[in-house]
Amino acid sequence: MKRIFLFIGLCVFSFSMAQQNIELLPFNSPYEDEYSPFIYGSGIVFCSNRMRGLLTGTYLDTTSSSRNTQTDIYFVPSVQRNCKPRLFSPVLSSPFHEGPFSFSADKKIIYFTRNQILSKKKASDVKQQGNFLGIFYAVYTGDQWSEPKPFPYNSSQYNVIHPALHPGGKMLVFASDMPGGFGGYDLYVCFWDKNGWTKPENLGPKVNSPADEAFPFFSSWDQLFFASRCQESSGGFDVFSSRYHAGRWTKSEKLPEGINSPFDDFGYVINETKDTAFFASNRYGSDDIFMMTGKNNMVLCEPLTESKYCYDFFEQTNSEDLQSTMKFEWDMGDGTRIRAMKTTHCFNQPGTYKVVLNVIDSLTGEIYYQEAEYLLEVEPPEGVFFSTGGDLRTGKKIIFDASQTNFGDYRIVQWQWDFGDGTTATGM
Repeated sequence: MKRIFLFIGLCVFSFSMAQQNIELLPFNSPYEDEYSPFIYGSGIVFCSNRMRGLLTGTYLDTTSSSRNTQTDIYFVPSVQRNCKPRLFSPVLSSPFHEGPFSFSADKKIIYFTRNQILSKKKASDVKQQGNFLGIFYAVYTGDQWSEPKPFPYNSSQYNVIHPALHPGGKMLVFASDMPGGFGGYDLYVCFWDKNGWTKPENLGPKVNSPADEAFPFFSSWDQLFFASRCQESSGGFDVFSSRYHAGRWTKSEKLPEGINSPFDDFGYVINETKDTAFFASNRYGSDDIFMMTGKNNMVLCEPLTESKYCYDFFEQTNSEDLQSTMKFEWDMGDGTRIRAMKTTHCFNQPGTYKVVLNVIDSLTGEIYYQEAEYLLEVEPPEGVFFSTGGDLRTGKKIIFDASQTNFGDYRIVQWQWDFGDGTTATGM
């Protein structure tokens, strides 16, 4: 069967600004703050300082002077209807401060910010007593949450706040004003191993700045979103993103207008299909939660050419050291042998090849000795690759196959096809 192979651009998915819709959610209060949303089923969990009986007070400032009253964690079951928010869990609530927070992928574990000392009679005592904020976690067992336990790296000398748990459960990013950072609040990461959480590591200057970084969130495709007051922000907090790739964090990139504004914009989260996001902003006065919906478009496409898998090989040994009858011979591991000190060879396909450099006696044609040996990993190019089976004819069904696409360490969450005739589809 005839097969047509096509390489297309390496693309980045983003919201199409022309098709973007941003709306203020109806449960927001005109006077209190709502912020740090987290998608929870068909609804969202969020932070708010709305009055709950007689429980109100102050807590230590966590990077914004507008969020200096006691907050709790609330839940609204649907963002499509005008539902009344309710307290998320009495077990996780105290007269002091709770939030922001992060859930495990199965929603069975919650990591959240709260005051470390809960024994004071009044929440207004917190500021005077130096009650720093820390991270706590709880597990959902049966029909309720367990009693919260402290994160091992909480401190009585500084704040440890805003946890963001990776969906795989192996990384935890948080913000802290601990000494030794680049600015006020920096982002740090811990890795989970057999002994628990490793010691915090600063995310470095590609993410952190001399200002504040806070409110992180990990997407299911390993992208870290966070808020920053860095020099590139439009004013106050803006939302940026970075990726952890090959043991390093990529340089942060600012999200577009609409999400960001001249006001504080922070607490960004996005669903797995990338067509719905939530974030907080004080663009209308108090902190409110907004929902953004839109179609994913492919942008920043760079055309790829078919790789020839070509490599240069050379030997630094001086050929004058060899006897006149001795010659170098490269065995490329694919059946090809080349007699030369320096050469270029193109492999037909990706794979692991055992490359050997031999010294050959030209009189006998036999190997005199082996000069070097190593394994060469020939990897496919990173990018989108798809094929079609059969002839391309009008009215005939065509099968598109993108299973040979290679994005390296990135995980593809969803495929979206645009066939150029007004029809679209999903799937590999």
